[in-house]
Amino acid sequence: MNELQKSVRVRAAALVVRDGKLLMIGHSKDGRKYWLVPGGGVDFGESVTEALSRELVEELSLAVEPSDLVFSCDSIDPSGHRHVLNLFFSCSENGGELKLGDDPRLCDFGFFSADEIASMKVFPPCAAQLVAYLNGEKQPVYMGSIWEE
Repeated sequence: MNELQKSVRVRAAALVVRDGKLLMIGHSKDGRKYWLVPGGGVDFGESVTEALSRELVEELSLAVEPSDLVFSCDSIDPSGHRHVLNLFFSCSENGGELKLGDDPRLCDFGFFSADEIASMKVFPPCAAQLVAYLNGEKQPVYMGSIWEE
């Protein structure tokens, strides 16, 4: 990969809580299932909150109203092939009926308790931060660089 092809991907994620449980979306890739906070990449010329709203409609047919940035982290692949800046925003539901979008990697979704999230395979590996958020615990806004295969 040459230097011109390398870039940082900015990913916005929506922290949507219902009845004390956090909305998560399941992905399946190469025969393994893992969980993410729903959201996705920011396109050039698009604000982070615009991207977040667009991605939630695309992934789950859910309209959201983003508010505060809760925490962020980098995910930097040690091999140098991937760098994602993850931004996690508190969001309220604003309409829509939850259903999976067309992306073939999407395989499941649901609202999960702090205890359930603590035992899930979450990417980026931020389950502890998600549990702290659900438990109302204060945490740093920037978590540093976290990566896990």
